[in-house]
Amino acid sequence: MVAAITDPLDVRRYLKHEGIDYEAPARGPQRVVQEEFAFEHDREASFSADRID
Repeated sequence: MVAAITDPLDVRRYLKHEGIDYEAPARGPQRVVQEEFAFEHDREASFSADRID
């Protein structure tokens, strides 16, 4: 028999009955902090360089 439990309350109740931790683990700290890009973009220059005459 194959079945799927999709209701979160039923999943929690089943895991609790089986003695399995049903609470999500705490989130860890970020590994990398993304910084902003440090460049200026000239929209007209990029379009003129792509243009083929």
